[in-house]
Amino acid sequence: MKYSNAKVFIDDKFKMTGFEVEDGKFKSFGDYKDGVDLNGKLVIPGLTDIHMHGAMKADACDGDVNSIKTIANYEMKVGVTQFCATTMTYNEDILAPIFSSMKEYDNSAAILAGIHMEGPFIAEDKIGAQNPKYIQKPDIDMTLRLDELSGGLLKIISIAPEVEGAMDYAKAIGDKYIISIAHTNCDYDTAKLAYQNGFSHLTHMYNAMNGIHHRNPGPIPAALESGVSVELITDNVHINPAIVRMSFELFKDKLILVSDSMRATGLGDGIYDLGGQDVIIKGNRANLAEKGNIAGSVVNLFDCMKTAIKMGIAPEIAIRAASSNPARRIGIDENYGIIKEDRFANFLVLDEDYNLEEVYIKGELKCKN
Repeated sequence: MKYSNAKVFIDDKFKMTGFEVEDGKFKSFGDYKDGVDLNGKLVIPGLTDIHMHGAMKADACDGDVNSIKTIANYEMKVGVTQFCATTMTYNEDILAPIFSSMKEYDNSAAILAGIHMEGPFIAEDKIGAQNPKYIQKPDIDMTLRLDELSGGLLKIISIAPEVEGAMDYAKAIGDKYIISIAHTNCDYDTAKLAYQNGFSHLTHMYNAMNGIHHRNPGPIPAALESGVSVELITDNVHINPAIVRMSFELFKDKLILVSDSMRATGLGDGIYDLGGQDVIIKGNRANLAEKGNIAGSVVNLFDCMKTAIKMGIAPEIAIRAASSNPARRIGIDENYGIIKEDRFANFLVLDEDYNLEEVYIKGELKCKN
């Protein structure tokens, strides 16, 4: 199938061109006169969310492949064509069937590109919306067992570097997985040491960690100086727009937009569950009913990308932070996240205001708004 007359996001910029899709992949690019006329619409890669828990009443921790299907169908409809299902702080007995359910999903909608294990190896004093009763010390054998149950889907492990055994844990398996600083009370020196010993990422930057102070810098400047990747939630709740703009200036192509969405995403106000705790949803805010902590988000990655643009981030930079940057970080960019020859044709068609019109997966039109 050939497509013509489109502004295609190639090499991090828009180019007026056509393209051909064959056997589910981008075959070539050129000024084609035949095929589907896209009338000057924008074409960008399908987005990749490396940190999302759920949507449409379904959660990655339900331990049910039908929940993964529900999440994947929702993600596909909102332009997220690849995602990492993210788990919560639980013990191995609870996590085992959760990880097992992941490998049962057939990738019939959005692609399950991996698992992001957030907890249980975190710090209680920066618990956020995680459940403190399941916190434990880092356990390599447990991690490997869970990954095996998933069929090798585990990509990212979010832990606190100051907890007992965390440094040894990261040194031992940091070449196999992305070990990320998260839910931590660590200072700058501990974070720097962590990034020298197997850690290589920072989960939902600014949240559940010490902020930047001129005498106590904390983990964020350590991440910047160490050249690691960082996540940012741009739902206009977690981060002030001024800090979003500053973060893009500082971290550039190391910055990855994530949604951190929970099961209420795509639904309305009400009370929902997250990791066994009640969460009150009102508008765009999700807060624990008991403690009031922010409890993830109720927006999707496409909305986060659009919000970043509204906050003053150049569209090309925001698109890259939601597509090629995360795909490259989890090592799937040889297949997804970039519009290029021989990559799978997972792409989105947008209007000039960046509203989503069509979603394609492997060259097949899946959704039309």
